[in-house]
Amino acid sequence: MKLNKLSLSLAITLALGSTFGMAHAQTTATATKAPVATSTKASTQAPAQKAEAPVKAKEVLPAGVYPDTKDNWARDAIQAMTEAGYLSGYADNTFRPGKSITREQAATIYSKVLQHNMNEQELADLVTKENGVSYTDIENDRWSNTAIKLVGAAGVMEGTTKTAFTPSKAMDREEFVASAANLVKKIKPDTPVKFEKVTFKDGASISKAYVADIEYMAQRGYVASGATTDFNPSQPVTRAQAATILNRILNGETAPVPSKATATKDDVKQDAKKVENKAKAVEKDVEKDTKADAKKAKADAKKADAKKVEKEAKANKTDKISESKVEQTPRIVRPVRRSTLKPLDQKQQDALENSVFTQLNKTYRTPEAFQDYGVMYWRDNQLHVALKSNADMDTVKANLASQGNSTINNYVVVEPSQYSQTEYDVIESNFRNYYSKNEKGGNVIAIFPDVENNQLYAVVSTASRETQQGISKVFGSKVKMTVKR
Repeated sequence: MKLNKLSLSLAITLALGSTFGMAHAQTTATATKAPVATSTKASTQAPAQKAEAPVKAKEVLPAGVYPDTKDNWARDAIQAMTEAGYLSGYADNTFRPGKSITREQAATIYSKVLQHNMNEQELADLVTKENGVSYTDIENDRWSNTAIKLVGAAGVMEGTTKTAFTPSKAMDREEFVASAANLVKKIKPDTPVKFEKVTFKDGASISKAYVADIEYMAQRGYVASGATTDFNPSQPVTRAQAATILNRILNGETAPVPSKATATKDDVKQDAKKVENKAKAVEKDVEKDTKADAKKAKADAKKADAKKVEKEAKANKTDKISESKVEQTPRIVRPVRRSTLKPLDQKQQDALENSVFTQLNKTYRTPEAFQDYGVMYWRDNQLHVALKSNADMDTVKANLASQGNSTINNYVVVEPSQYSQTEYDVIESNFRNYYSKNEKGGNVIAIFPDVENNQLYAVVSTASRETQQGISKVFGSKVKMTVKR
């Protein structure tokens, strides 16, 4: 799961009230493959010193788990791939799961996988073919040169043109999945087909050059598919998504299959639209009848106060309209923030999150699938579940209410959102790329989804007038950028 454990109000206070920066760091990786570890949560409490007050120790995370992945939906995959030596974090001990992957970073990952999963003779054959791999934009002393040559010789990745590799270009989802298909064909050519027929809701937007490879991956369960599943081919692939696909390939995991509830989303939306149209028609009829009744009432009651009659007629109209709207999908009103609730400690928060995800999984099957339909975060000591679909909100609210749990009733807020977590991740990735290219001396100090205003809130150290105008032009209302003076 991916949660913003820090409330928005506290995040803003920290970002605007203190001076700190985010350093850029190049990822490094272990060259030797380590055993794959399973994901567990662990924390330790430092023993109290004699005659001193107890001191709480810093949380100790399992190997392969980072502070910014311990609550991420892809935690297990990231941990497994880190422990196996295929992925690694940054120098500041973060993994940055929402950050996009460049072509040379993907080549480096694939190179490690090939070296760990091919025998000496196979690798020797590839080395002899490396001489035929050359690009004008890859110098011999470039850090990724060796990896790019190896994956090129193996046929896993090609250049963007015959002479250029474009190493710093961010990979989109269709490009990454297609290259991953080449990797599977190289190291696991006998992988069985699990789904004969696969389809995507946005299948028409997938480039023809990648269709066959993407279908190949979906048929073997490495990527999720279905009539209601979007592939999002042009979105940048994130580090979390890459770790998940690699983990499925190397450890036999299978992508979640859309649940029955998810598979009927379009039907639910269509039914809701029909109900709404019906309600509007009833409103018009009621308004027409009400006007006629008011006119008749005025004629019959000449001595009565005209204003009183009109008021009664309006009241009658309101009652009838309210009755007609009973069939409509209820509109969600943003809740009033409850600042008087007793704060939950970390253990209670974790327990509440697990309880909520148990109910969400009835609709989305897995926390990973949920990322495409909503976002979960903490604000004002309440756990907010923001969903894009009104129909989903009704279902989730009913599932949560059926538990009869006072903690869920008091501390969980279900609300609408224009964007899902996956979409926020893409906006963040694009924003970081744009900012770093146009503001060379600047840092992103803090960044988080402002769900209430349907935008990404970013605090940066510097921003020229040109950068600010560019951000406004490129992202519009999707990003709210503030400069920390």
